[in-house]
Amino acid sequence: MEKRLKFFKASISDLEEIQKLFVQTIKAAGPAHYNPAQINTWISSVKNTSRWTEAIKDQYFLLSKIEDTLVGFASLKGGCYIDFMYVHYKHFRKGIAKQLLAQLEKEALELGHYELTADVSKTALAFFELNGFKMEKENQNIRNGVLITNYRMKKILQD
Repeated sequence: MEKRLKFFKASISDLEEIQKLFVQTIKAAGPAHYNPAQINTWISSVKNTSRWTEAIKDQYFLLSKIEDTLVGFASLKGGCYIDFMYVHYKHFRKGIAKQLLAQLEKEALELGHYELTADVSKTALAFFELNGFKMEKENQNIRNGVLITNYRMKKILQD
């Protein structure tokens, strides 16, 4: 029997589980595109609890679970900006990110937005390109003295 992916709105009580998935995924997938200093800097953002709490409270913050196990999460800020999108590394390439993206697109359209933007890692770039996003620019971000490159992406949504 195939296990079904289910979606839930995140709540503050999910924060620890969300952050654990975030760290595990970056540690597993990051080394293909980022050096150890960049990965550690990226992971250190998990300590900014107020940012995470505000995102869960103020954004359309969606969890994906198989049975009771969190396998991914994504959030939509302001109805048109993908702030977070992570899938547990043990569940890569199983269509979870694609289904999360479809949920975010549906929400954006329901709110009257016809484009989505995101700043995506080198790791996620191919996924976004395969799902209709176009690169607008390369971002050079300095965080704690460490340069981390990501990409501003945009997708026009069809009703």
